[in-house]
Amino acid sequence: MKSSIWRFAALLLFLVAMLTPRLTQLNHFVNSDERKWLARSANFYLALTQHDWVHTYQKEHPGVTVTWAGAAGFLWRYPAYASVAPGEFLGEKLDLEHFLRTHGQRELDLLMAGRVVLILLGAAALTLAFFIAQRLFGLLIATVGFLLIAFDPFHIALSRMLHIDGSEANFVCLTLIAFLTYLLGDHLALRQRRYLIIAGVAAGLAWLTKVPALFLAPFVGLLLLLEFGQTWWQTRQFKGAALGRTIGIGSIWGAIGFVTVVLFWPAMWVDPLGTLRNVFGYALAEANGHGKPIYFDGAVIESFANPGGLLYPLTWLWRTTPVTIFGLILAVVAWLWPRPFYLQPVLRRTLAYLTLFAIAFLLFMTLGEKRFDRYLIPLYLPLDLVAAAGWVLALRWLAGLIPASLRATTSLTPSTIPSPAPGGRVREGVVLLALSALILWQGSLALSVAPDYMAYYNPLMGGGPKAPSVMMIGWGEGIDDAAYYLNAKPNAANLHVASWYAQGGFSYFFDGEKVDDLDYTGIQDISKWLDTDYFVTYIHQWQRQLPEQRLLDHFAQYKPEQVITLNGIEYVRIYNGHDVPPPPYLAPGRTPRYVDWGGAIRLLGYQLPAKPLQPGANFDADFLLQNLAPLDRNLNVLVRIVGEDNFLTGGELLRNEGWPLGSPTSGWALGKIWNDGHHFTIPPTAKPGRYRVEVNFYDPATLNALSAVDAHTKAALGTVHVVDYLVVGAAPVQPQQAIQPPVNLGGQIRLLGVNLPPASAIKPGATIQVALDWQASQAIQTDYTSFVHVLGPDGQLVAQQDKQPQASFLATHLWQPQQVMSEVYQLTLPAAAKPGRYQLLAGWYDASGQRLPVLINGQPSGDVVRVTELAKTVLEVK
Repeated sequence: MKSSIWRFAALLLFLVAMLTPRLTQLNHFVNSDERKWLARSANFYLALTQHDWVHTYQKEHPGVTVTWAGAAGFLWRYPAYASVAPGEFLGEKLDLEHFLRTHGQRELDLLMAGRVVLILLGAAALTLAFFIAQRLFGLLIATVGFLLIAFDPFHIALSRMLHIDGSEANFVCLTLIAFLTYLLGDHLALRQRRYLIIAGVAAGLAWLTKVPALFLAPFVGLLLLLEFGQTWWQTRQFKGAALGRTIGIGSIWGAIGFVTVVLFWPAMWVDPLGTLRNVFGYALAEANGHGKPIYFDGAVIESFANPGGLLYPLTWLWRTTPVTIFGLILAVVAWLWPRPFYLQPVLRRTLAYLTLFAIAFLLFMTLGEKRFDRYLIPLYLPLDLVAAAGWVLALRWLAGLIPASLRATTSLTPSTIPSPAPGGRVREGVVLLALSALILWQGSLALSVAPDYMAYYNPLMGGGPKAPSVMMIGWGEGIDDAAYYLNAKPNAANLHVASWYAQGGFSYFFDGEKVDDLDYTGIQDISKWLDTDYFVTYIHQWQRQLPEQRLLDHFAQYKPEQVITLNGIEYVRIYNGHDVPPPPYLAPGRTPRYVDWGGAIRLLGYQLPAKPLQPGANFDADFLLQNLAPLDRNLNVLVRIVGEDNFLTGGELLRNEGWPLGSPTSGWALGKIWNDGHHFTIPPTAKPGRYRVEVNFYDPATLNALSAVDAHTKAALGTVHVVDYLVVGAAPVQPQQAIQPPVNLGGQIRLLGVNLPPASAIKPGATIQVALDWQASQAIQTDYTSFVHVLGPDGQLVAQQDKQPQASFLATHLWQPQQVMSEVYQLTLPAAAKPGRYQLLAGWYDASGQRLPVLINGQPSGDVVRVTELAKTVLEVK
């Protein structure tokens, strides 16, 4: 009676520990794969109701236990689905979510329903394993071991999803415990066929869940071979009957597993060969590697590349807990020196076999090129059990509770453990107290990251703050928090958001109607970018450089509005779309600026000659235009080529005008992108220099020009937009005295050299010319103003000039990266200038007056360049 009470208490404790973290807060975190499994579950449910057995084959994983659970979720929350579904939802770009919403259902509710069913199924499997494990380990070790499993953070994370990995681990654990109980039953005087049957059914369910569980077949064969070999070693006699019995056990176990697969997978009823061919073909194909780069140990592993043999051992160390690691060390010590720990032969063999499984499974998974940390989850549960045995044996040894009479016993079942010696109850209480502390430690590690259990990383390895330097982080955790943050915005329902894990991770939680994937990589994405209110970037994008490094580099230039941090790890960055202009590469052209005329025509990009043109040369200017709104007028486009001399006089070098594309704008298709081409010939008399290209639109009936605005900032640009500039002949370059190394201003502009007037020209009252050579180090989005100051011997300002480049002819946003722009400044010295050495200072500032910071040799040096000092030259009035 007393033993039954303890067993019931242990079961109750395990179930509470198992179900509480897995069944609570299920409305958090959806990984990118779960939406696929929800769709496969919907398809599976539809196939069952229509008796379409072939289509119960949904994926080669095969994930049948998951689709059964998901189908049960549909039956529970939306039983009418099968009668209204239009058919199967297939492929990566699923639209099941849209269908459910239009029918008054929330995809998250159905996903949660499937999760609950799968969690309960897993809990049932582990509860059965817990009961059976008491035969092998005894009540105390089994209880501690399964409580460690219940609070294992990585197992919690994977077993509360509608996904295959956690379920695979549960059924593999049940298979191992049941089969070892049967295999070692002769030593425990309890060999019963029911354990072999349970092991076979559990193996079949594991195979139905995920292909790697097929590793159980060779491993069970290895266990049988080891047991047979041990018997032969002890007797030195080969018995054919014993060998036949061993083969028979393996055959029965395999047959039960195969029958289970057939019974629970209707596709096997009608097309067994085709179904198995697809499954095994998938296993071989997937082993060849991942189609996208992965991240490990601080490096990006390219697609289909081998990440190396250290990945799985290191990921286990990062994902397991200190309790398990220390317990395993104690178990190894106890296994090597069993006598002081009163380690009985059956338990010693059990620990060896479970550890062997973990090592062998790790090696087996290493054979494949495609590797993720979650693929290793089946070995976590056996190692938790081994660690529990290590702790119990070590603590009992320390407490001196195991009497010498136990050394001859053959089992660690509770019925064979004699009562403790006098005073033993106190020591047993100390052991239980210590074990309780260990369980609380394990539980605190898991609950410290709840409900984002995937964010747990072993504190012995450095925990969350250190993990991103080694581990590939993120499967969608934190994305839900980003959605909740944006939901709090006053106009959330009208927001357009682009997010990584947009579908399934973000869309399940976001209240807005418009969500795009954050993979803006080409001209077709410009309009989407400009219409996006918020961008949500994710940690493994930064680690894996997805979708492109240049997109990530673009975001890195801007400060996020909000950062989501979990367990000391920066998971999500949220950028206000109105603060982040489109990246330059989204459109052709050296200086892209997206411009709208009259809210109806948008300039998306252009193509102009990149190399200098010679007088008399022909060239084409092409402009990519998009119609944003209906046009009831036929507008003209005017393209002008203007030189600096023409600019000052209001004239032009070349012009071309007429209907864009040669077709009336009133007939344009809304949203379509057009290529408007113009052909020009440089006049033979054109002077060498830089010529800017201007575009505007006007109504030929009234000659009224349309107003232009920056499509991103909505800043007014007047009616004429300067697109870029051309170089005709050789652009004039001033002789210069080089500044080495060049001075860096704000990471955007460099000062390369200076040209001072001759000494004879520097005298009181003289107007001198100073030429500075500037260079754009990257595409510049802002129009800056340059300044040159002259300081007298007493440090006072005596002359200055502030100016836009080329007298506003070529604003800095037009500058081409790496091309030198020489700027001449006119400076009038005071008539009363005293003899002495004068300093020449220079710099740049924006419209607000904020100066660009100066870096010299990578070190901050204020916001002004002391030109004469750096050039080692003299500006002296004599």
